[in-house]
Amino acid sequence: MSASAAMTKWFKTPQARLRDAYVAAFSGPAGEAVLADLLKFCNAGGTSFVPGAPDATAFEEGKRRVALRIAGYLNMTDEKILEIANRSQGHAS
Repeated sequence: MSASAAMTKWFKTPQARLRDAYVAAFSGPAGEAVLADLLKFCNAGGTSFVPGAPDATAFEEGKRRVALRIAGYLNMTDEKILEIANRSQGHAS
């Protein structure tokens, strides 16, 4: 690593370093497969509402929030989230 790259890494904010960690974790074929699975499991591309069941709705929204946090750190658009979630469900995008 060059001195310039080392200095840039050193002076990054904690949030920027965390974003870099998310990008590293979800990069490459394995990371992308895990991301697609999480987006599907957490229903990131859908609704968390469960009619007549506020506790179940809250639970589903908690799962969805995790996926949206990951997507946020990866700077994903809503369209990209839907594309990946639908692809992992076997739908054409």
